Amino acid sequence: MAIPEKSGVAFFILGKEKRKMRVLTISEIERLASRPRVRKTNVENFLATMGDYGELAARANLKRDGKMYQWSPATVAALEDGIRMATDENRKI
Repeated sequence: MAIPEKSGVAFFILGKEKRKMRVLTISEIERLASRPRVRKTNVENFLATMGDYGELAARANLKRDGKMYQWSPATVAALEDGIRMATDENRKI
């Protein structure tokens, strides 16, 4: 079944994003998860499972999950940095 271009959120999350993300290494994820005031499990789980998403979908999921699970600002910042690392291979956080 084709998804119409103007179908809202479903198209945004599933859709035709140009900017794919690479899978972060274990050491990159551990470095982000070991920051002060960061919930290690949240960072490890989110970053380990976002590899199939594009950048926009990962950011939408982060926003939704952050509110739903009431993640700390430090945890959200670590996840945002992880998304940036995954979308730009030359960037080191």
